[in-house]
Amino acid sequence: MPISQMNSLFLQSLVSSHSMKPRKLSVRDLELVSAKLGIENAPRVENSPVLYAPVFRNISMFKRSYELMDRMLKVYVYKEGGKPIFHQSKTRGICMPWKDGL
Repeated sequence: MPISQMNSLFLQSLVSSHSMKPRKLSVRDLELVSAKLGIENAPRVENSPVLYAPVFRNISMFKRSYELMDRMLKVYVYKEGGKPIFHQSKTRGICMPWKDGL
């Protein structure tokens, strides 16, 4: 391969690598990054009347992650009623214990 062609390929690779834009973080991505930083920088817990410290690798991080989970986790509860159509399987080859009485 001639040097001129190698230089051309090199320049093309430089142009294509610089044209890639960094991905914009979504709101959820930013929340996860914030939670991770909050857990990593958790305030030190010396004694906890509720938690038995020797069970945990890092009781401070566990306690902070639990607090963040309790605050940030969203659980959606729907009214009872007929099951959505995608729950009514027509497949015959799959064992479904709740339907087969197993």
